[in-house]
Order: sequence, then structure tokens, then C-alpha cells
Amino acid sequence: MNSQKKKILFVGLVMIVFAFVCVVYVFYVMINTQRDKTEQIEILKEELAVLSSEMDVAQRKTEDLEKTAGKSLRLESLLAEANKVYSNKEKSRRDGYLWVDREESTWIVTLGAIHGLAQGSSLAVYDGNDKAGSVVVKTLLDVISYVQPDKRSANKFTKDNYRVVVEE
Repeated sequence: MNSQKKKILFVGLVMIVFAFVCVVYVFYVMINTQRDKTEQIEILKEELAVLSSEMDVAQRKTEDLEKTAGKSLRLESLLAEANKVYSNKEKSRRDGYLWVDREESTWIVTLGAIHGLAQGSSLAVYDGNDKAGSVVVKTLLDVISYVQPDKRSANKFTKDNYRVVVEE
């Protein structure tokens, strides 16, 4: 019986040691996970600081450009100058061309305020003689305009060049 008690005590001691090792392993895993997360947080804080400083620089540049653009691009002065330069034939033109720059997501037409367009004006877009859809003027200049396709036509334009006509 004495040997039986020793076996039971030995098995109990082994189980206690095993439980202790398991607890130590769980704490080890938890501490390593916490350490990894802390390191990631530090890296993200550093990246945030860099991005914040870059954003501040970009914002200052944007403000400077807006001030400069505001001084040099006034539609009224562009129109006054364009009226002196362009003939009545050019001013009465009601059709032009649409150029799509897909890399820059820019759509430009060769019609502008001198041709009677206004912000929000709609232009019919033709692929040959077939109407491909419509675009709407977003930014208006003297002889060109920046446009965007209307919602119904957005996916119809696959080419880079089209003919446009002022819709009346």
C-alpha cells in the first residue's frame, strides 16, 4: 500500500507540474502577443506622425495654390480676353471634342463659356453618328470645360475621344 500511495503522490505531483507548465506557457503566449501589439502600436504612431506632417505640408501647398489660382484664373477676365481673340464663327460653334484621360480621371471638352456653356450644362456625346451618352460641365473655362459623364452614361464610354454637341 505504501508503494500505491507513492504512485498516487507521484502522479499528483506530475499533474501539478504539468498544470504549472501549461499556465506558464499561456502567460508566455499572452505576454508575447501583448508585446507584438505594443510594437505595432509604436510603429503606427510613428507612421501617423510622418503622415500628419506630410498632410500639413500638402495642405499648405494646396492653400498656396488656391491663392495663386484664384488670382490668375478668373472666368470673367478669361472671357473678356477670349472675346477679343476669337472670331464670331468660333464663338457660335456648338460642337467640339471630348478627350478622356483615364490615368488622371480627367474628361475635357473643347467647348467653354465663350460657346455659351455654364456649369451644369449638358453635352450630347457621339461615337461617329451614334449617340453614346451625355456629359455634364463641372468646371468651366473660356474655351474648354472639365466634364463628368452623367449617371446613365458612365459605363458607356470606352474610347478616349468623342464628338460632343451642346444639348439645347
